[in-house]
Amino acid sequence: CTAQLQDPATLAPLIDATEQCFPPLPSVSQPDPPGPNLEDRQAVVQGLARVVSSLDPLSATEAGKKLVTTLTNRAAQLLHLPPGAEPAPSQSTALAAELALVASVIKFMDNFSSAPPNAQPVQPPGLAMLEAAWPVLAQVVQQPSWRSQQCVAD
Repeated sequence: CTAQLQDPATLAPLIDATEQCFPPLPSVSQPDPPGPNLEDRQAVVQGLARVVSSLDPLSATEAGKKLVTTLTNRAAQLLHLPPGAEPAPSQSTALAAELALVASVIKFMDNFSSAPPNAQPVQPPGLAMLEAAWPVLAQVVQQPSWRSQQCVAD
């Protein structure tokens, strides 16, 4: 099964399909939309991260960035607040969940086995994934309304 999942033609659509499995983001009209809980979502993205960590460095970098970008795109949607507005508790919880998913995916790269000693040096996939997440992480840190939310800060 590993060989089939490592095929980019199989893995990329699986990563794309995760977006369809995620619940809608909270809004003013629906502060607590139905959908899978965080633990179920973590199981899905960690399973994908496990496959990504088994790829060669270049493929792992591309697939890992795709997975992280899927998650950070959702987080970025939550960051847009009217000037002076504070996030609703459901928005803070949702942002914290998205950031936790990003962290759990990048953490799986701790187990990444690097390229053989004689191979061309490449950027570690975890670092490339962190760089892909950085614009959203920077926005969270730069906006006091998000920084002040305990669940987001944790």
